[in-house]
Amino acid sequence: MTIDTVIFKFDLSAGARETDWSDLAPTVDRLGLTDSELRYLFTHGSGEASKANLLWHSRFQVSASSTKTFDLLAGVEDGLFGTNATFTTVRGLYFRNTEVGQGDQKVLIGRPSVGGWNEIWEGSQAATAGEHVYAGGSVMKVNPTATGWVVESANKDLIVVNDNAFIVTCDLLLLGDD
Repeated sequence: MTIDTVIFKFDLSAGARETDWSDLAPTVDRLGLTDSELRYLFTHGSGEASKANLLWHSRFQVSASSTKTFDLLAGVEDGLFGTNATFTTVRGLYFRNTEVGQGDQKVLIGRPSVGGWNEIWEGSQAATAGEHVYAGGSVMKVNPTATGWVVESANKDLIVVNDNAFIVTCDLLLLGDD
């Protein structure tokens, strides 16, 4: 799929106000984040900062007590339009565990085996490198630099592990270069 412009954005508003009344005049500390501080803009291209030429996403299920493997180098299958995508660099990842009401049940997205893609987890060689995502939770990672996160033959599999006793439905979006 050709990319003109992609905006990675969380619709999030956060704010806090703390007041200290220990003196006659109150001290107020305010914190606030706006959409513009949480927005990442990518335009069409490759090999340059904030550019990408490949967008892929899918909603998929992981069976109980099993794994789902995405081979980023050989071609991630089953995209929304039935397309496959081969990544050499990833610049953005969004993952969501869509399950609701399952308590603290979680899945692990990352590199739980040899050959797993570890670049996005800061090159960790640990077999458990990755991130646990609880039911209803999500994780987003963005690397708008020119190098992004490299995908290579020794580390190419993005793996989702479901240790639960039920099927889990997940969303995955990848942005990068072919």
